[in-house]
Amino acid sequence: MKIGAVLFALVFSLVAVVGVSAQDDEVIRVDTELVEVPMTVLDATGKPILSIRQDDIAIIEDGKRQELTVFASASVPFEVALLLDTSGSTRSELQLIQRAAQHFI
Repeated sequence: MKIGAVLFALVFSLVAVVGVSAQDDEVIRVDTELVEVPMTVLDATGKPILSIRQDDIAIIEDGKRQELTVFASASVPFEVALLLDTSGSTRSELQLIQRAAQHFI
């Protein structure tokens, strides 16, 4: 019984070694996609930095720096709707609300 178990273990070990060496010759193909990472870069006062370069950016994923293959700066139009509450409950603060809205714009 012990001889059978030892023989089985020996044969299993040889199969495992042959299997590992066969795997070394396999070709692994990986499909990748371009991942878009939109971002806005602001200075300490909250104003956008428009002169950002690819060398200024680092993308870190799981502690590893990722390669940036494409870097582009874009000005994208957008629309904003600003709603102001001018109901009776805010009448006393209407001037403050108007100044805040003007500052926002």
